[in-house]
Amino acid sequence: MKDLKRKCLQAFCGEKNNIQCAVPSDAYQFSISLMIAFSFALLAITSLVVILYIGYYLYTPQPDIQLAYSKFLDFCKPNISPKPVENLVFLTTVLFIPLLVYLQAKGALRVMRHYSDNYFLQQYTKGMVYLFSFLMVVFSYSSGYMTNLTLVAFQQKTVLALILALTLFLCYRLSTCKPLSTRSNKKGSFVVILVVTLSIILVSMSFRVSSLYLVGDTPAWVVNFGAVFYSVTQVFAGKSILVDLPAQYGMYGELLKPVFKLIGLSVFTFTGVMELLQMTALFSIFMVLWRVIRSKLLVLICMLTFCFITGFTWLLIQTGTPEPYYQYYPIRFFFPASSVLLFYFLVKFKRLRTISLLSVVSAIAIIWNVESGIAVFGTFMAYLVSLVVFPTRTINRKKAALYVLYAGSIFFICVLLFLLYLSLKSGHALDLSLILKYQHTFYLSGFAMLPIPRKPDVWHIVIACYLLGLLGAALNWIKGKRPLRWEMIFCLSMLGIALFLYYQGRSHPNVLVIATWPAIVILFVMSDLLFDLVRRRKIPPFFTVMCLPVLSFGLLVTTEFIVSTPMLFNTMVKRWEIMLTASKETAITRNVAFIKGSLHGGEEAVILAPNQAVYYAEAHVASPIYGPGAVEILLRADLEHLKQELLSSREKLFFKRDTVGNTLDPYLKKTISTYRVLSTSKDDMTLLINGKQEKKKGT
Repeated sequence: MKDLKRKCLQAFCGEKNNIQCAVPSDAYQFSISLMIAFSFALLAITSLVVILYIGYYLYTPQPDIQLAYSKFLDFCKPNISPKPVENLVFLTTVLFIPLLVYLQAKGALRVMRHYSDNYFLQQYTKGMVYLFSFLMVVFSYSSGYMTNLTLVAFQQKTVLALILALTLFLCYRLSTCKPLSTRSNKKGSFVVILVVTLSIILVSMSFRVSSLYLVGDTPAWVVNFGAVFYSVTQVFAGKSILVDLPAQYGMYGELLKPVFKLIGLSVFTFTGVMELLQMTALFSIFMVLWRVIRSKLLVLICMLTFCFITGFTWLLIQTGTPEPYYQYYPIRFFFPASSVLLFYFLVKFKRLRTISLLSVVSAIAIIWNVESGIAVFGTFMAYLVSLVVFPTRTINRKKAALYVLYAGSIFFICVLLFLLYLSLKSGHALDLSLILKYQHTFYLSGFAMLPIPRKPDVWHIVIACYLLGLLGAALNWIKGKRPLRWEMIFCLSMLGIALFLYYQGRSHPNVLVIATWPAIVILFVMSDLLFDLVRRRKIPPFFTVMCLPVLSFGLLVTTEFIVSTPMLFNTMVKRWEIMLTASKETAITRNVAFIKGSLHGGEEAVILAPNQAVYYAEAHVASPIYGPGAVEILLRADLEHLKQELLSSREKLFFKRDTVGNTLDPYLKKTISTYRVLSTSKDDMTLLINGKQEKKKGT
């Protein structure tokens, strides 16, 4: 019986590779502990979610739909779908995750203390590895996540077969051949850096930088771009956020104002600055991967994957429709992605100046955009708190607690100083409720929300990936270790969970692609770690099975990106030719000229038209009306405020019917009827003046 057991262990672990299985290595014991903790954590969280769902479903009052309807305009009603039970279940589960992770990690280590060389546990680990790898493939493909992103590979079966064969070959090579160091392979490193740099430039310049000559009356411009750009135009004109208008996507307009005072504000300068920020974020990720992942081939595959899935490059490739979606790229992407590089320096050096810098950056991030700022600050504080709970040789609990207080103090001082600056600049008290106005409008009221899929879906794999990262970090901390890669995986997992809230609110497949980029980084870092351990014969070769779905995903997406580079290059050439020559007139350019010709220097005017923000920026006009832009008006209270402003306004009104965005025309018809027409452009933009105010002025 003992001989049979010995032979089974040899076959299981590979005695030919000189891996000692009777007494597993520390890395192998850690891997077994991790898979045990992971399986029980999944069971615990699933049980918790079921219990919470039943409890909240029974005791949470049903949302008052009629009350929500009474707050919103009529065209918003079909999109109102509150989901308080799902929101409460998700937020409560997130709060319980630290405790569950700690308990499961302690439990797994206790099991391993008594059964470190147990044959059953080794077999159990092997089964969990195969099961998780299988579920990664099944969930990704059954949900349509992979087929939507990689149409070329799935339309050509030969290409798909070659990619799968290449996946197996690379898996073997990476697990058996030592990767060349940067010093010994300078040419290879130079090629990787060059390819990544050119790829980032290509995806950034192909369709994400625009000018007035590329603006059109399409939803991408009227709705998406208008909502992002309007606050910038008004702040540039002298208004203040939280006093004169709310901040739907954050107060980035206030932070960018000095930049645009230097270079001027236009569609071209704004999109150019946005793209510089996007490129900075991508290069930050690249710098971290270069330092954390040993195989530069994996770095290349991961970065080409990033170039494809970020910035909605994949949507342009699949549909031919350019949609930069600045709401996320870079508004919600810049600070989380850039902070990954700062987290790297924090976990590696743990210096006071790094903590100071991250405290200031966290404050700026939350001013820039509340949701992504909370993710950055929350991850930062979670790591500092982990030093309090699990001190190191150089940082005891007292010192770690002082770090937490120091970082929190700097953060709140920076935020308060900015709010004081806004108040002094505007000369009025700030309305702090405007900071979270749209979060309440969307998340709590249920506007534009979609329920999260209950059936097997790729988001389950994303959450499992974050859970695996937290458990791996906790197991190391309990043992008194803090390996660099696991520290980075912890930060990325915390960041990912916080950013996942965006998808949990609006559970659309496109949003899943947007919000889960930390999981991709984690999977590539973990794959490199597994290849390294197998190559050094610290763990059995079967662990590389977990790398197969990651490699296949990366190669499929990379192939799609490489095949599409000619299309991206042609798109870039055509768009930049239009921007540089500026010879072709459009309805937008003619309307801008019409507005400029109808106003005198410094004169304010009301503009109610599709691409309202573009007209304000390009015509260098300020709005006399306080409140959100026309495309951001969803609530009846905002509409009534706009009506009152129009009735009392003595400024000129430029009006053009909106057939694209959230059309307010039916609601404003009676109000605008009090205005007198002065002139009309050949592109149907009308110049009007308030007849009632004109009579008062005359008397």
